[in-house]
Amino acid sequence: TPCTRSEVRGGLEEYSAVQGGVVAVNLLMTLLIVSGALRAARELHRSMFWALMCAPMRFFDTELSGRIMNRLVADLTSIDNQVPAILAKVLVSVVYFISVIVMVSVYAPIALPV
Repeated sequence: TPCTRSEVRGGLEEYSAVQGGVVAVNLLMTLLIVSGALRAARELHRSMFWALMCAPMRFFDTELSGRIMNRLVADLTSIDNQVPAILAKVLVSVVYFISVIVMVSVYAPIALPV
């Protein structure tokens, strides 16, 4: 039997609500990733700066300034490249886990532990 117009509309409304939720979760994840990466880079930069400021003068006599700068830039580049990817993987895993729990609780509540 063909579907009625209200059945089709109800399915579209559910689909639209789910897609709206997906967009909202992706936006939230992106904001969390960006803020986490900025916080990590800021903390690393701050700790490296203070480590250099507290270093004895003989360190600067023995190490070339270009080598120090290259090391700082390499460490910051590493943080800028790796931290967002790791945060994204963690957040995606958490969101998938929560979505599985929600789906099981909605469609098969008997499978949940009491």
